[in-house]
Amino acid sequence: MNYFKILVCFFVLIITQIFTHLLYAQCFKIDSLQRQLFIIARQDTQWIKTANTLAREHLQNQQESKAYWYAQQTYQISISLKYPPGQAEALLIQADVFFKDETRRDKDAKELYIKALEASKTTNDKMLIAKAHKALGDYYYRLYYQNEEYYKLTLEHYLLYVEYTKATGNKGQTAKAYYLIGTIYDHLGNEKESIKYFLDAVKLRSEMDTKELDDPHLFAQAQRSYQLQMDNQKNFLYGLGGGAVLLFVILVLLTLNIQNRRKNTKKLEAQNKEIEEKNHNIEAQNKELQNQKEEITQQYAQLNLQTQQLEKAQIFISKANTQLQQMNDHLEEIVKERTAEIYQKNDELTKINEDLDMLIYRASHDFKGPIATILGLSNLGTMLSEPGSSGLEFFEQIDYTAHKMDRMLDKLHQISYIRGKQIEKSWVNFEHIFGEIKINLKNMIDQSNPNITLNIDDNTSLYFDEETLTIILQNLVENALHFRKEDVTPHIQINVQKNTHYPLEHQDSEQQQNWLYILIEDNGVGISPEHLPKIYDMFFRGSELSKGNGLGLYVVKDALERLNSSIEVESKSNDFTKFHIKIPLAF
Repeated sequence: MNYFKILVCFFVLIITQIFTHLLYAQCFKIDSLQRQLFIIARQDTQWIKTANTLAREHLQNQQESKAYWYAQQTYQISISLKYPPGQAEALLIQADVFFKDETRRDKDAKELYIKALEASKTTNDKMLIAKAHKALGDYYYRLYYQNEEYYKLTLEHYLLYVEYTKATGNKGQTAKAYYLIGTIYDHLGNEKESIKYFLDAVKLRSEMDTKELDDPHLFAQAQRSYQLQMDNQKNFLYGLGGGAVLLFVILVLLTLNIQNRRKNTKKLEAQNKEIEEKNHNIEAQNKELQNQKEEITQQYAQLNLQTQQLEKAQIFISKANTQLQQMNDHLEEIVKERTAEIYQKNDELTKINEDLDMLIYRASHDFKGPIATILGLSNLGTMLSEPGSSGLEFFEQIDYTAHKMDRMLDKLHQISYIRGKQIEKSWVNFEHIFGEIKINLKNMIDQSNPNITLNIDDNTSLYFDEETLTIILQNLVENALHFRKEDVTPHIQINVQKNTHYPLEHQDSEQQQNWLYILIEDNGVGISPEHLPKIYDMFFRGSELSKGNGLGLYVVKDALERLNSSIEVESKSNDFTKFHIKIPLAF
């Protein structure tokens, strides 16, 4: 046991010396560069290069404040010496410092990278220009809120990076540029270009010598690493010498105890055999454990990769959810605003409709008096005019126009009346309705002398608004008289029947029991097929020869819809027109 403790102490001593030497070597790099700055008393390009290198070393050791101070001093001296390469390198170091500061990353770091690129372009150093393009490309690529626009900006600078590295003939940097461009194309989903650049990188690497495998600045780093390794070997030899001394002491102690060991040789041999067998078993178990460890390591690496991808996906989903929530909130505000506007517009439209109804009502009443006066004066002028005189024709035109205006006011009055009227139901007397219609249309009936046929089923009864129904049927009869054929006696047939719908031959029996159908058919000029969809529009007239005002069928349609009823039309040009009215009996 004493020998084992001595060996453990010996190895601990060697490991402590090695660790101390490595720590000293790491600090020696920065100290040596600082000593070089003091050696170079003048402030020239060599001082600028050394100071920039020192600033870069401080940045790698996470000493951002020192790195920024040296880079700022170098930048000011480079300006005074008009040395653009020093300016560009100092700006790149300051930009790297600002990139580590989240508060200055988006603006200050970006501005410095761009400024460094502009400074490098004033030189003939293509490698420096390539380095500036790569730094700006790395800036866009390293932003944590990466998106397609930043990938495109990264790709733009990497493409310029590869052009300048090609011009310098540096295959190592060109291969690295190919690899970076392939990576960006992979992020952008361009598999074809990504594979192309990856293959170019692999091909160029296979063609390169050992010296060309890395960037030029790595050569100096390799020299420093080599010197450190030599120092480490010297220290290791010193430690090995000390260990040899300790080993000699151990051998002396072992010699003194050799006699005791010989006594126990046989026993140890037996124990050794047992230990060897156990060692074989342990080695077999170690191999098995090693294999299991390798499998677990691979699984862990895969799990770690999946975890990283999942974390990225969660970050992306979180951002997307935040954006969606903001969009939903914005949409809700817009919907509320639009809803308020719609309510306001509806109120305004309601008021406008009320004002319009009042205007129509007042106009239909207030114009009646002047038109009646015009009609009276026209009749008086007609009686006083001599037969065949031009004045008689003039008064006849006035009389025709006044009657036309009077009919239009009647229609407007009907529209206002229907919209403002409260529904008053009573048992309808169809004979009384058609008798009143004949009285109201006496002038038109006297002029055309039509043949009007009225057929009403005996069991037909309707509990309905009789005044509104009178307006509806009067407009349909008036429409038939307006569109009669010249020199042909008008025939108007009116059928009122229960459970008969003329356009549809078959109706369900339960449905038929709930409806009353009214048919109004004439032998007039008919309606052209292209005009059928528009006949219920306000002021629609099928031709210039029409004597109506385009309001009759509009009044019919509006009144029926307000009473939960419907109307259908069936017509053939220059042959017939049929209007089918459907009224619910349970209204």
